[in-house]
Amino acid sequence: MQENKKEKKDTSIMLIAVVALIVMMIVGGYYWYIYAPQQLNNPKKTEQQKELELQLLREKINNDTEAKMFFEAIDKRKNFNLDYYGSYQEIFADMKTQKVVVQRIGEKRYVSMQNYVYGQEIYYDENEMQFCQTEYADSQVCAKVESEQKKEIEKGLNEIFLSYKDTERETNEKMYKYGILKFEKTPTRTQIASRNCNMMEYRLNYSNLSDDALLELGLNRTDPVVSVFKDFEVKECFDVETGVSLLTQLKYRTVFGEEQMQEYKLEYNIFETQTDQEFDIPDSNATLEQVEQIGLQMEELKTRIDKCVDEEQKTLGDCLSLDAINNEQIRTCSLIEDEEKRQTCTMRLVVILNRADLCEKTGEQKDECYLNYAYMNKDISYCTVITDTQKREQCKNAIESLNQTTDIKEYANDENKNSETPQIDTQIKEEQIDENQTLRQPNEKDVNATQDDAKTTNEQEDENEILDGDETLNQSLIQ
Repeated sequence: MQENKKEKKDTSIMLIAVVALIVMMIVGGYYWYIYAPQQLNNPKKTEQQKELELQLLREKINNDTEAKMFFEAIDKRKNFNLDYYGSYQEIFADMKTQKVVVQRIGEKRYVSMQNYVYGQEIYYDENEMQFCQTEYADSQVCAKVESEQKKEIEKGLNEIFLSYKDTERETNEKMYKYGILKFEKTPTRTQIASRNCNMMEYRLNYSNLSDDALLELGLNRTDPVVSVFKDFEVKECFDVETGVSLLTQLKYRTVFGEEQMQEYKLEYNIFETQTDQEFDIPDSNATLEQVEQIGLQMEELKTRIDKCVDEEQKTLGDCLSLDAINNEQIRTCSLIEDEEKRQTCTMRLVVILNRADLCEKTGEQKDECYLNYAYMNKDISYCTVITDTQKREQCKNAIESLNQTTDIKEYANDENKNSETPQIDTQIKEEQIDENQTLRQPNEKDVNATQDDAKTTNEQEDENEILDGDETLNQSLIQ
C-alpha cells in the first residue's frame, strides 16, 4: 500500500515537473523578467515613510507619459472581469513552440496548451484535466490527471494564462523606482487580432542594483534574473479596452551567450470578449506512467537529433531521415517537415521493412514506390496498383523481362550442373555403397559447413540476379 502511495506521489511530482518545463523552459527570460521580483516589506521604514514614498513615486509616474500609459494598462487588466476567448502563439528563437487557447466564461475556465517542441498537450476545464503526449506525428496517448494534481497544475497555469497577480502594479512600480524599468519610445496605436492596442517599448536592467533594492524586490545576486539574464528589450501591445497584452516580444542575452540575443514572442491571433465557444477534451486511453514513458522516448529522439544537427552539421530533415533508417522507425519519417524528404524517407523504409502498405504514405512518389517494390520482390501484381498508365506498363514489362532473365539463368545453371556431373549407373552406385560398410555418416559440423556454403552461393546468385535485373529494368524504362 505504501509503495502504491509512493508511486502516485512520484507520478504527481514528475507530471508537475513536466508541466513546469513546458511552461517555463521555452519562455526562459520572460518568466524571470516578469515574475521573479516578489514583494517584501522593508522593516527599516515606517508605514508613513512608505506611504509618502509611494505618493511621490506615483506623481513621478503621472508626469511620465509612457509610464502613465503602462500602469493604466496594468490597472485595467487587474480589474478585467469580462468573459473572453483567446488563442495565441508562442515563438522562441524563430521556432514555433506553443499554441495556447483560453476561455473564461463566468466561473468556467478552459485552457488547451500544445507544446510543439516536446509534443505534449494539456487540456482542462473546471471539471477535468487531460495530459497528452504525441507519439511521432500520427498517434497520441492521453491520461486523466487526478483532482489533487489538477489543482496544483491549474493554479500555476491560471496565473499565467487567465488571471493577473494583484501585486503586479506594486512590483512594476518598484522596478520603475529603481531604474530597472525604462521606457524607450513614444507609444504607437496599432491593431493585433483585429483589436486596437498601444504598442510600447521598454528595457529592463537588473544590474547595478543596491542591496536595499534587491531586498525590497525580493531578489539576491544569485537569482537568474540578476546573475544570468541581461539586456532585456521588451515590446508589448496593450489592448485599449482591457489592458491585456495582445503581443509580448522579448529579446535578451545571457552570460553564457552574450554575443547572441534570444527572442521570445507571444501574440494573440484571436481575442474576443463576451463569447462562448464549445471545446472537446480528449478521452483517456493510457495511464500517466505510459504517457510519461512515451515522453521520455520522444526526449531521447530529440537528444539524438540535436546531437546529429550540432555535431554532424546536417539539416534537421536529414537527421530525422537517418535516425528513422538506423532505428527502422517509420514514424520518425512523419516528423520531417519537407514533403519530398519525408516521402523519400518513407520509400527507404519500404525497402528496409519490406512493407508495400507504406507506399500509401509516399504521396506523389506512390507510383514510383510500388514500381520499386514490385521489382524488388519480382511481383507483377503490385504493378496493377500504379495509377500512371505509362509507369504501370513499364513496371509490367520490367518484371516480365526480369522473370524471363531469371528463368533463362536457372535453366542455364541446371544445364551446367547436368553436364558437369558424371553419369553413374544406379545399380553400380548401390553396390559400391553396400560393399563400403565403413562409409561414414555426415556429422553436424559437416552439415553446417555445407549449409553455409550453399547460403553463400545463393546470396551471390541473388546479388547477380539483382544487378542483371537492374540493367534490365533500366533498359525497359529507357525503351
